[in-house]
Amino acid sequence: MQTAAYYATAAAAGITGGWAFTLIWARLAPVSVQRQFWSTLSSVTKSMLIAEQSHEFLDLYRRLGAALLRYLSRNLGGLILASLPLLALAGAISTSVFPHLNDPELMFFGMAAVGAAGAMIWRRRT
Repeated sequence: MQTAAYYATAAAAGITGGWAFTLIWARLAPVSVQRQFWSTLSSVTKSMLIAEQSHEFLDLYRRLGAALLRYLSRNLGGLILASLPLLALAGAISTSVFPHLNDPELMFFGMAAVGAAGAMIWRRRT
């Protein structure tokens, strides 16, 4: 295989992996989850400013902690699960393509970023 074909393979795999990452992550952590968390944060913060009793304050901190835990666990879980196809593609081509390239990880993950950005733009337009 020529060097150009190795680069093309790494780029195609990267774009495919980035596309898959974005579509999976967006499905597991949709924008509605982000909006819900930020509206809860805003509501709790406003309530904290007018809270007069210490038990009210503690209840608001508990509510804030629960919302933050749900938000972070959903995003972290989505991030981990969405990374699996990207890691599988990297593992699949690492022995056959990567040894023939200079900085193959840069090519693969750079193209994954391009694929992820493309998937985000595509999702916005549809």
